[in-house]
Amino acid sequence: MSTAFENKKNLVYVLDAGVQKWSSHDYDLSGVKLKDNPYVRTGLEFTPTWNYLAKFYRKVNYRVGFQYAKSYLNLRGVEQNEICVSLGFGLPVQVQNQNSRIDVTFEGGRNGTTSKGLIQENFLRLRIGFSMRDLWFQHRKYN
Repeated sequence: MSTAFENKKNLVYVLDAGVQKWSSHDYDLSGVKLKDNPYVRTGLEFTPTWNYLAKFYRKVNYRVGFQYAKSYLNLRGVEQNEICVSLGFGLPVQVQNQNSRIDVTFEGGRNGTTSKGLIQENFLRLRIGFSMRDLWFQHRKYN
């Protein structure tokens, strides 16, 4: 289930929740059992203005997100969980009236547990992406 709500084109809220079905797969390795994997992901994006004449910082997309998922692994009878928080920015790049963006996201979280001698992973991630928005196959009326 994915849902998005938009408010006056400057605030977007997204919710994604579901279950990945792993329990029907057979993978029996010395105490490893696969379970269904429920997850919830939510995020918020705010853009102060879409006016291309505005100052740079007012055209930036500001993003925050949260994710919680139970792992499909059940090791030694212990469920594994992942929790992640993210903070990101969509930096506008103006090239010939194209509304492209450089996306930068910082993520931090925890995966696993230390109970019963298992391993817990604490992580920090940096993700960098590029979104190119352009008008393709546009016929000009005048040269």
